[in-house]
Amino acid sequence: MNLPQRLSAFALLAAAIAMPAMAQSVSQQASQAPSITAPAAGARQPPTPEQRAARFDKADTNHDGKLTKAEFVASLKGERAAKADKIWARLNPTGKDSITKTEYLAAPMGHKAGKPA
Repeated sequence: MNLPQRLSAFALLAAAIAMPAMAQSVSQQASQAPSITAPAAGARQPPTPEQRAARFDKADTNHDGKLTKAEFVASLKGERAAKADKIWARLNPTGKDSITKTEYLAAPMGHKAGKPA
């Protein structure tokens, strides 16, 4: 066997030995990579319609089927309370005294790229 043949044979042998290790490494990297559909760490998911309906029911303290701004604001906590006026304007674009559950559920959520409005 001449030198070029020996080098070719050695290269093939080295590739055959390294192939399983490379495949395992690629497989491990793929399993550790974040999924495109998975939410980013710390990202908040928008509530489901059922969760929103439950929020409405909890906020409607007098149980009249309508949500006033005062009831809505009283139901908010934390950073959402600081944005009460902005959120209420989105929920009630016509500026009525109250909104129904249907209007509440139909209002846009305002979540963009995992960030709440």
